[in-house]
Amino acid sequence: MRTFALLFTLLIALFSAPSWAVDCYQRVHGGPTDYTVTLPPFMVPVDAPLGSKIWESRDINITVYCDNAQSWSSVHPSESLFAWLMLSATNNADVLDNPYFTFGVTYNGVDYTGADIGIPTGACLDKKNSGGVFEPICNGVTPQLNTSFNARFRLFIQLKAIPADLDEHLDFGEINVVQFDGQGGANLMDGAKNLRFNIDGLDNITFLDCSVDISLEPQNQVVDFGVLSRRELQNTPATQSFRLSATKDLAAGCTQTFEVETSFYDNDGALYDATHLDMGNGLLLRIADDTTHNDARFNEYQAFETFVAGMEESFTHDYTAELTKNPSQEIAVGPFSKTVTIKINYH
Repeated sequence: MRTFALLFTLLIALFSAPSWAVDCYQRVHGGPTDYTVTLPPFMVPVDAPLGSKIWESRDINITVYCDNAQSWSSVHPSESLFAWLMLSATNNADVLDNPYFTFGVTYNGVDYTGADIGIPTGACLDKKNSGGVFEPICNGVTPQLNTSFNARFRLFIQLKAIPADLDEHLDFGEINVVQFDGQGGANLMDGAKNLRFNIDGLDNITFLDCSVDISLEPQNQVVDFGVLSRRELQNTPATQSFRLSATKDLAAGCTQTFEVETSFYDNDGALYDATHLDMGNGLLLRIADDTTHNDARFNEYQAFETFVAGMEESFTHDYTAELTKNPSQEIAVGPFSKTVTIKINYH
């Protein structure tokens, strides 16, 4: 009888379900917990350096709402929230360990590759203690029973090797990029209420037999506004021009027609709106494409030019960078700068 009782207790310990502590939704309590974006096909230049990024998605910005922190203990009276990236349990092995590409995630401006990475979001939830009381552990002032925060990320692909057969069909299916959960790890049980972000559409990757060279004028890649007057900026924008050129390398063959997209990317994510960057000193930056007569939409890819097979082509776009006063802030005196990265995609 004693042996049976001990065995029965052991089976209860082995098969009891784990206790997961957090629910996360998109935007609000009860909101979606599964978010999928289908991406368009893209092309990879065969002369791209191994290890380089050969594709990036657009910026993804979502609001995450979390609540229902459970399993209080004196050791864990609160729950820190994490973004769990590229989970091995929810992705096909071909995605995480294939011979040609490394898949990664840029989360809040930092690149990550590899599986099962937990990134602190800075958000926190208080738990109800054994007496049924919520203690203000997270902020030390008021109990935090729910919280909302912004998540900003991109999927990117780095090149490991070029396939021997450039016509080989590659299909990676749906990729689970990120799941929002507690510090104990990602809840993979059926019925879990944990927001997952997926990307689909990576089933039509083709290789391009040439590429373009990108050049920027001024050659030092600095758009210098010089000394500005705060009084004048109250009513009059400050402007400076620059040029971006893309030239096709005909020597590489170039038997295919392809399109190039460009993106003006702000690593800080300090957007005032889609076409203005917040400089952090009471000024806003806008970049106008004087060639297409459109404003650049920061952190988004926009059409640059189409390159036709067999033709020697070079395209140049003229841009104007414009500084205006932020209507909700006063202009601060002193030097300032903003780094904007120009990224390209082929398709």
